[in-house]
Amino acid sequence: CVALEQTGDLNAALDACNKCLEADSTFTDAVYNRAHVLIGLKKYPQALEDLQRLGDHYHDKNAIFFMRGVALFGMRDYEKAKASFEKALMGDPQNSEILLNLASTNYYMKNYSKSIELATEVLLQDSANADAWNITGMAYNKMGKPQQAIESFDRGLSLKSNHAYMLNNRGEVYLSLGEPEKARRDIDESIMTDPENPWAYRNKGMYYLQKGDLQNALRMFRQCYEMDSLVEKNALYLGQVYLKLGKQDEACDAFRVSWKMGEKEGAEAYRRHCR
Repeated sequence: CVALEQTGDLNAALDACNKCLEADSTFTDAVYNRAHVLIGLKKYPQALEDLQRLGDHYHDKNAIFFMRGVALFGMRDYEKAKASFEKALMGDPQNSEILLNLASTNYYMKNYSKSIELATEVLLQDSANADAWNITGMAYNKMGKPQQAIESFDRGLSLKSNHAYMLNNRGEVYLSLGEPEKARRDIDESIMTDPENPWAYRNKGMYYLQKGDLQNALRMFRQCYEMDSLVEKNALYLGQVYLKLGKQDEACDAFRVSWKMGEKEGAEAYRRHCR
């Protein structure tokens, strides 16, 4: 099971874990390993079931807290993920992986200062941690500090030049600064490095929207939506493009999704254009 997971064949690893547990359902390490594989397959509810099954009986409770946090984060249950990561951190307060996951969770909970504080703890241990620079850059951008965001991304990319998420994130900041061609270069490189990141297609759509290329903007926003319908503000932008193209029904469907996600702009757009 573990050997197959390390080769990257997660489906084969899952089959191996299942067969192991069919032979011995009390083998707790196999349950733990299966939970790890299930997280890799993004089957988060099933992973949580295995972790719940282990309960207080597993020898490494800290690992259970951490894994539970990862699964809950994947399900976008950030409050519970944060609580689980904090329990893991109590058992290992200098663990950079736990600190980074907790920083990411705080970021998505919009606790941007706390996110920077946690990522900075990692950087004090290891200033060459590119992921920590990425998180600080993301948080600075949300705090309305684009230049500090760019500086963080530049530091991180000097350490890992092909970091797809960081390239995409820097591209987003360049878009906000009115530098679309710098943005396009970063976003295109991000997509070439990792074509499975829906956020990059959203940002490429934003680039086309700034350029007034509605058809390509629509294509990018739709691709993002098909990959992940809950990417921040993508449904809002999709609705705006549909509206510009005279497709009000489609626009209202998209604005409704944005509204249900809790985005005020989506709610306002729906009330303005869809009644």
